[in-house]
Amino acid sequence: MASQTIVAEVSKSTQFQQSVADVPPGNPESRLFEAVKRLYKSDHQAEYLDINAEAELLLQQLQADIQKMSAIANP
Repeated sequence: MASQTIVAEVSKSTQFQQSVADVPPGNPESRLFEAVKRLYKSDHQAEYLDINAEAELLLQQLQADIQKMSAIANP
């Protein structure tokens, strides 16, 4: 399921990049496309950072639990 979501997101990103590439630089819409592209990238970066922070927290909790279990098993 997650792999399907990733494939869909990559496909959307590729389609968006192709659409932006079709707009000539002198076109007034090009500034809008550039702004949307920056927003799109920053949104995904923020989401990545949130997920990364959550993963690090879970890893720390897991390591603490392993240490506790080890201390109980080997007094």
